[in-house]
Amino acid sequence: MSIYNSLLFLFFSFLVGLTSCTRSSPVEEEPKIEEKIKYIPSITANTSSFSLLEKAFGSQKKDQGYKIISTKDGNYLITGLTEEKDLPTFNAIILKIDPNGNEIWRTIYGKPRISEIGCDLVELENGAFIVLNKVMKGGFYSGASLLKIDREGNRIWDKRYRENSRFEPKNILINQDSQILIGGVLAEKRRNHGYLLWVDKDGNKIKDQTYGGYNFPTNPKFAKYDENINATTFPLGESTNKIIQAQNGNYFFAGKTRTKAQKGNIPNGWLVRLNNEGELIWDKGIVKSGVREVIDMFETENNNLALISQCSNPDLRKPTFGLSIYNQEGKLLLDEEYIHEKNNEVIQGLVLPSGDMILLGSVNSNQIVENRQIDLKNISDEEKEKLLDDGWKLHIAGQVDHEIKYEYLSKKIPLTDEEIQKNKDRNEDVWLCRVNSKGEVIWQKTFGGPGNDKVRSMALDTDNNLILCGYSGSNDFREMDIWFFKMKP
Repeated sequence: MSIYNSLLFLFFSFLVGLTSCTRSSPVEEEPKIEEKIKYIPSITANTSSFSLLEKAFGSQKKDQGYKIISTKDGNYLITGLTEEKDLPTFNAIILKIDPNGNEIWRTIYGKPRISEIGCDLVELENGAFIVLNKVMKGGFYSGASLLKIDREGNRIWDKRYRENSRFEPKNILINQDSQILIGGVLAEKRRNHGYLLWVDKDGNKIKDQTYGGYNFPTNPKFAKYDENINATTFPLGESTNKIIQAQNGNYFFAGKTRTKAQKGNIPNGWLVRLNNEGELIWDKGIVKSGVREVIDMFETENNNLALISQCSNPDLRKPTFGLSIYNQEGKLLLDEEYIHEKNNEVIQGLVLPSGDMILLGSVNSNQIVENRQIDLKNISDEEKEKLLDDGWKLHIAGQVDHEIKYEYLSKKIPLTDEEIQKNKDRNEDVWLCRVNSKGEVIWQKTFGGPGNDKVRSMALDTDNNLILCGYSGSNDFREMDIWFFKMKP
């Protein structure tokens, strides 16, 4: 072998050895984003194939259901909104129906020219109900009202709180001392704060407390107990979306926060534990990817906390949603992220007796009909009569002191292919998913009609059927009706 060949042999041997040394300490590659997120395809189902019962309730105007519960007498109670007669505002509606979907009674609550939306309700031990309403003035949230009614829907008392302030109530609970606790978001000094309000059984205010902002207390003593739990100051805006009370009397609330440490003040999910008096024990920011906000929280069969979050993944540039489970000391037990084939919004979760969970959301759908309107000022009486004969409906809006301000005709018209493409992803369909305790998808389905259909609330009845309420604008219904259906989970 020549000297040249020997040197060439030694050189390549060196390269092989170097490669072998490099491979002996492999660097683990970051898994692709698709491998981190569970992909959910869109599977469309017809409600007639799985629903036990489906009904719509409403008027010729806009009606929506926001909350449904199963009552102690085996019936169902729904609250939401109904468009105020001849005015562009809403009243709260409370509707009681039997298990067959027959209306037992309904009551309307509100003040003229002020919008009120029934957003939550609870049943008391004596069969009476407390209804929480969002109050709106001029398009802004402007306080809360509580309405107490008996089992027949008769008013017992009503009270208003934080009137003319930027307070948006989110949910209520009856605590172990039979007090009513309201959670929500309060805007003060150009910042949003988590807000809790305690009232007694007669609706009288006991105390209130804001959480977040520059004056939010810290608890370094507890932070030393677990370095992964930090009670820090969140100065740029918080919200309280859901509050529950554990068996030991402590409260947990979840929502959204903007932390100091986040680059660009990106909102994170927020989980907070309070003692029986509402004082901070610990809090923590919840980060998965991109923007995150905890929309709902509920206890699992093991008394852990399941958090349902809305996310915005910066890599996929699409909305995702998360399911996280923590124990009551704040230790993370499960953290899953999902993406639906169609952009989706997550709304609520609940646990089944089996330990499985149901997740509720909405997805974009392609609108194939549109509610067209014609101002009567632009047509003759003869044209009006022809349109009425052709199925158009007459509406009167803005009637004040018996003076009609605005009349129009409306009809749902099928869209052309070009219009369908233009309106793509503007409408919504309902999405349901069942997962096991490990976050693995068991089944999921998407359903809805040609219009705008959305479910805002679900619950289990006394037979463990799943009952749901929301609204439907499909052509099977009127302008927009309260939509109720029942199914096996």
